Amino acid sequence: MTFYLYFVEKYTSPKFIKQFILWLPAFVVFVFFPAMQSGVGTDYETYFQYFFNHDHDLYLKKNEILYFYIIEFSNFFGDPQVQFIIVSVIQGFLFFLLLYLLKQNGYKAWLIFLIYFLCTGMYHNQMNGLRQYICIYIVPILAIFAYKNKFISLFNFSFISFFIHASSLMSSVLIIIFKRLNNFTLYKKNILFFIFLLTAPIYFIDFKSIFISALEFFNLRFISYMDTRYVEGAGYSKIITKFYYLPIVLLFWFYYLRDNKSDTGMNHFFILIFSFTYFMFLQSLSFELMLRVWSYFNFFLIFPIYYVLQRSSNLTFFLILIYFLIFYIVKVLIFPVAEYEYHFYSDWF
Repeated sequence: MTFYLYFVEKYTSPKFIKQFILWLPAFVVFVFFPAMQSGVGTDYETYFQYFFNHDHDLYLKKNEILYFYIIEFSNFFGDPQVQFIIVSVIQGFLFFLLLYLLKQNGYKAWLIFLIYFLCTGMYHNQMNGLRQYICIYIVPILAIFAYKNKFISLFNFSFISFFIHASSLMSSVLIIIFKRLNNFTLYKKNILFFIFLLTAPIYFIDFKSIFISALEFFNLRFISYMDTRYVEGAGYSKIITKFYYLPIVLLFWFYYLRDNKSDTGMNHFFILIFSFTYFMFLQSLSFELMLRVWSYFNFFLIFPIYYVLQRSSNLTFFLILIYFLIFYIVKVLIFPVAEYEYHFYSDWF
């Protein structure tokens, strides 16, 4: 997929539909593997069984009506695997819409995809968190709309996201807050770096009781996790992989702070979001649910890495790429667990 996007990078269309048609081969491959997964992750069986029971009626009670009707529409075709196909198509469409919006704002689609695939883990995690990852792909789209003051589009996508996974409302609100904060940090790279450093010890503090009280007070949808393991600490084994890219992140800050050019555009906004959210996973040591919250902003890890690769020599670029590949191969091919352990749905073949 990366090679294909690289070779068609020079072709740019102002219309999404034309760009999408050009990217269609990459889209088909992107959609195929999540669509044809079998038994991947911890939630596969739950989603699979919605074809045989009515447990998805719960989504109506939670006001997540759009996902309820996605399941109903899937069941119409008479096979439980259709749900995974439809969700994969939706996720793929949102991802390539996001890629298009970034390309329209000067980013190289192939490089964004390469970093996304090797560093974020989102492609594998979306196979487990079907509902949430529809909303997770919407979050950076919301950030683009917020930056461009396209508030009607922001509202429409937030509306869709809420009725698929109600907890996504939190991420929509945070994007609006970050947009307000962005105006106070323009021309002030040092402030972003200070925020980045300050959040690390802050997220180490155990705020679990405060978060639980807030969830209960506002009756937020995450309250349904209070009787599960997510209310406990995650343990270091679940967050150790989040530190793999810290050396590149630190290299980013070295480059970024030494660059005399002002960064007041969309990239500045993305770096602000990244600075506030990168270390959020540390809070999961006392409250595992925060990993799910952190995942809404995982995509923004791409932008500091993109900044580094754009400014690297060919040799440095190659060495960083090898560094990423080693960790990816170890995690996905040598020691795969949960959503990284892929199984193909062979019942149709």
